[in-house]
Amino acid sequence: MTDSRIARRMTVILFGFLPAGLAASPYAPAGDVVLRHQVQLLQDESVLDGIATTWPYNLGDLYYNLQEGAYSESDFWFVGQNLTERLEVENNLGVGRTQLFVNAGTASQPLRTFSSFSRGNLESGVRTSVMGNHYAANVSVAYANHPADDEHLRLDGSYIGVSLWDWTLAVDYTERWWGPGWEGSLILSNNARPFPAISLTRNVSTASELPVVRWLGNWTFTTFMGILNDDSVQTPNNPLFWGMRAEVRPFDCLTIGISRTAQWAGHGRPRSLSTFWKLLSGRDNTGSSLSVNQEPGNQLAGMDFRLKPLKRLPAALYGQVIGEDAGGMVPTKLMFLSGAETWGLFSPIDKATWRLHVEYADTSARYNLQGNPDNVYAFAYNHHIYKQGYRYKGLSLGHAMDGDGTMLSTGFLLSEEGGRYWGLLLRHTCLDRHDDPSYANVHTVSRGKANLDSVELYGGIPLGAFELQWSVSWMDYGNAKLIGISSDVQGAVSLSYSF
Repeated sequence: MTDSRIARRMTVILFGFLPAGLAASPYAPAGDVVLRHQVQLLQDESVLDGIATTWPYNLGDLYYNLQEGAYSESDFWFVGQNLTERLEVENNLGVGRTQLFVNAGTASQPLRTFSSFSRGNLESGVRTSVMGNHYAANVSVAYANHPADDEHLRLDGSYIGVSLWDWTLAVDYTERWWGPGWEGSLILSNNARPFPAISLTRNVSTASELPVVRWLGNWTFTTFMGILNDDSVQTPNNPLFWGMRAEVRPFDCLTIGISRTAQWAGHGRPRSLSTFWKLLSGRDNTGSSLSVNQEPGNQLAGMDFRLKPLKRLPAALYGQVIGEDAGGMVPTKLMFLSGAETWGLFSPIDKATWRLHVEYADTSARYNLQGNPDNVYAFAYNHHIYKQGYRYKGLSLGHAMDGDGTMLSTGFLLSEEGGRYWGLLLRHTCLDRHDDPSYANVHTVSRGKANLDSVELYGGIPLGAFELQWSVSWMDYGNAKLIGISSDVQGAVSLSYSF
């Protein structure tokens, strides 16, 4: 490691949360679609290291890697310049900007994606932040009118964290998105509202200097323990929820992620350290030596990747495989997500970029390790102990279409200098495709089989101290019974004012 790299790394570590984004926050939340597009674009240009498929995204990592990237020689030099200016302008300790916001939308916002910002109805609130040398806090308080989950007061997006050398220990209420998908993550997405958790995350994804693991390249790690606080579900309610994700980038063209989550404990269930160790070590399936009362919990695990096969070709492939069960310590009953994307300059507009992707997801969880289907269509996101399944406050913690579904989508994003962006999304979705009665009372999007075609337009426009986000979509679902949907047209708008 060169002296200059050591100096920059020490600057990030000594000042802890110093690299800040808008409103002086050290993290970019899941849903910042423009930032994700820009970071991924510079990585694909090989002028920016780091990891971009684990969200919330650590802006400290971006700050460090932007110093290393020679973006001035890239066709996308203005993207790197804008990101650098964004970080430097907001690189202030103390109290950050205060933001007043109002979100409004139709009663339900089904099939949320990475770019979704509204949860329906009317919500208003205030958020502000404070940052010191070794700590940061973000406070967001909102009131929701007629919320679907009957929780009016919300702290979504709030956190307080302490920087401990190269790590951050935090208490948070934040949305998470794990994986390379744009329309969904099979294991953890922003579909359900966030829940309170304690987390530990690596600050800077630099490569290790140890000889044995140096070949893994840039790496990051995050883990958390939260509680799915929901008294409305059947016992065992209020279970704990654990998650762990590691990502490595051994080559500029390849990123690999490994994820694991688990529901455990809850009312009337064992919650000792020995129980958690059984869960952690994979000894959690009912069998000859383990009764239902002793079974630790409900786990999902798997891996994902993103590959840019040719250096000069602006195209990448990505995929995610998540298992709902385990066989021989290896995930099985698999769900799949795959996609391809391309990008470039949008020449009709000065300093504008675009991204186009195609994505397919299958949440049937009926494939074994040999790729042969098992006739267990209602397996995904369900569990025989936790009757609410892999869900929180009535929504799937994984993919937004819930279990036993398929989705084929095509999305286009246009990002202009100054923060303006425009998006188009086309989707064909089959929900509860085998019409299995096991899903009748737990599926979060439909009651029975439903074919849904949708078109969505969305965007964002900065207006001085104001920022406007909007979306409008049209859906064709025939005579299917979708939950909470009473109109073919859905819409949402968000207006914020910063001072």
